[in-house]
Amino acid sequence: MSLKPPSALKASANGRNDRGSPFAALEHELFTEQAGTLIRITRQFEAALEALKTCDETDSKRQRRTAEAAKALWMLVVQRECLGLHGTARLIADYDVPAEVRRLSGVAIPPLRRRR
Repeated sequence: MSLKPPSALKASANGRNDRGSPFAALEHELFTEQAGTLIRITRQFEAALEALKTCDETDSKRQRRTAEAAKALWMLVVQRECLGLHGTARLIADYDVPAEVRRLSGVAIPPLRRRR
């Protein structure tokens, strides 16, 4: 009994696999999932930050919303680091994250270096 390799692995007449590697399809699927997760986490962070900014200092919900924003920030930073997207300091600056959220999240950021 002989075994045939899957047709996805067969090379064409010129010796190349014109359909692409089966690993390319897997890599594409993984990239799609990673991008979708990053988008979803970013939207959660933006929503939590917006909800916090609508509270004033005397609002009873402020502490809970600060904790939610801090958790969302932490999740976003972890996901970005997993994808190799560094630059947390720039992220914090671009979103104008309040100091209380930064402290509660535990995200440590080095100071921004100025370009010369």
